[in-house]
Amino acid sequence: MFVTARVEILRNVIITRRPLGRGESLGNRDIEIRQLDISDETRGYFTRPEDVIGRSTSRHLPNGSILNAGMLTEPTLIHRGDSLIIEVRKGALQLRAQGTALEDGEKGEQIRVRNDSSGQEVRARVIARGLVRPVSR
Repeated sequence: MFVTARVEILRNVIITRRPLGRGESLGNRDIEIRQLDISDETRGYFTRPEDVIGRSTSRHLPNGSILNAGMLTEPTLIHRGDSLIIEVRKGALQLRAQGTALEDGEKGEQIRVRNDSSGQEVRARVIARGLVRPVSR
């Protein structure tokens, strides 16, 4: 005797509440939690709103899309030409200098920045909006 069965795995997942365009930043009004069958989900999914709020869409998303990492990007925290702080930390010592972004950057990304007082160009990692730390050589 052969029996065919369909197994469902129900899980609370984050989905889009409305159609979203490419590059839109996600907020509470754009998402909802819904219990859905994820047995066929091969690309992953999010279960916590804090994991997606503030991130941007990497492409157009229809209403009711189960959000996964491939659909979202980190927001651009620094734009080319922005004034920013270049911060160097060594133990208890902290030095700060005013700089200018030469490239756009997302959190954790390395970008080129120019120290405004010395004119020197350095590579730095984006820490937060308007804050970078030079990359050690």
